[in-house]
Amino acid sequence: MQPLEHFFIRESKGYIRIEISSIIYMEAQKNYVRVVTSERYHLVLSTLTNMEQLLAGGNIIRVHRSFLINLIYLSAFDHEKVKVSNFVIPVTEHYYKSVERAVILIGKAKPRIRKKYVKPPATALVV
Repeated sequence: MQPLEHFFIRESKGYIRIEISSIIYMEAQKNYVRVVTSERYHLVLSTLTNMEQLLAGGNIIRVHRSFLINLIYLSAFDHEKVKVSNFVIPVTEHYYKSVERAVILIGKAKPRIRKKYVKPPATALVV
């Protein structure tokens, strides 16, 4: 199945079109999802898991139990946070690996493997 390019959300008495490419991030807020776009934000009566499943296969990935981000706007990340557009969003260790897999990493340092210290055997002194 091809990823969606847009969807419609209910607003006031009608529906408005949201382009997936304009979504910066989504945040869970109890029974709602706050969809932050490049123009403004929208509150949608939905779960974050539902939104994640709806947008699977595209540039939207989960980085925290309460946040989805759009990789198009990702500018930096580390083990504690991601920066999308001008927003700093927390990332958990569980989802950090999915961010690493979703981007191309060049010059990634190899992890240093520490050798286990082995105490030399005690030698018996014979007199």
